[in-house]
Amino acid sequence: CSPKTLHLKNGEKLENCNFLIKALGLIGDPRVDKLHNITHRLGNFVNGDWRRIMSADATGMHAANFTTFSAGPGACSFVKQWYYLHMHPWEMYSAMDQGMMKIMPKHVLSNSQPDQTVYMTNVQYEMAAGGMMGQYFPSLGRVMGDEGTYKHCLLHSMHPTDKFFEYCAADWDRYQKMFRERNGCDDKPWVPYPYTKDTVRGWFDLYNQKFPFCPIKWEGPDEGTKEWAIRSFREDWERRQQEHIPMLIKESALCESCKADGSDPYMSACVGTMVPKRKKFMGSAPESTLDFDATAYGDWQMWMDSEYTFTIEGVPAKSVDVLTHPEVWGRIISRCEAKSSVHNLPDQ
Repeated sequence: CSPKTLHLKNGEKLENCNFLIKALGLIGDPRVDKLHNITHRLGNFVNGDWRRIMSADATGMHAANFTTFSAGPGACSFVKQWYYLHMHPWEMYSAMDQGMMKIMPKHVLSNSQPDQTVYMTNVQYEMAAGGMMGQYFPSLGRVMGDEGTYKHCLLHSMHPTDKFFEYCAADWDRYQKMFRERNGCDDKPWVPYPYTKDTVRGWFDLYNQKFPFCPIKWEGPDEGTKEWAIRSFREDWERRQQEHIPMLIKESALCESCKADGSDPYMSACVGTMVPKRKKFMGSAPESTLDFDATAYGDWQMWMDSEYTFTIEGVPAKSVDVLTHPEVWGRIISRCEAKSSVHNLPDQ
């Protein structure tokens, strides 16, 4: 060994080296391409088939956006996204009808990097394809939930600031001890951990000054915030399931008979639940679906004074259209005009 010299396996030497930076790249496994018979990727779609999806760490980096150093959050979002789309395929069909597949960037084997595989992409491609998915599926944001708040609560629960601070100080001292034992630095003075709890609390205060609408604190979020993060996700998930009931019924194979005669499967399914609920408000017999029947009209006579009479008139309108139908209002106005004439009311 020589001072400030790097000896390579081939016998060459790199002299006057002050630092050594070891950078690891990613090279895909060609067996994966062979296993899936991949010729190209459209986003995460293997050979353009949206039912076959694939995810792999992209090469390169986007240095302006370090939200995490772990693959976990990205993998979690990926699973949520594709679970949702595979459970609600009509959204994908709609995007395909709008031409998404035609404009999605295509990834093939690189001419400049023949050792790289098809299934491995770079970060630029992933960002372009991900942006395309965001344009065609804006509702995917709801699927992810409030991951920022959840992550904040999770980190403070698993790694409280006090505990994290102790780990940092212990790691600092561990490296000092290692340097003394292995690198001839035993004669160097012991350097205490350069940060104090007051220093870190100052960072919390600085953050709160810049972002007062979302304050944070040393102790982390309270129990109410933690419970809300989980409850809000569950409640929104339930709302989404309710919103998708019409499409789930229409897509169901159990409703083929309704589809064959042109009926709306969802409306047919609603009849069984809506009719019993509206019965108590309708003027008809329990076994009737009419709003009013002859018996109800007869019962109305019990509410009339013997000095007054009433007549029943039919109009070509459904109950829901009565108040907007012109013929109905024509008859109402004529009655009002007759009453006005009888009582000698001035014309309006």
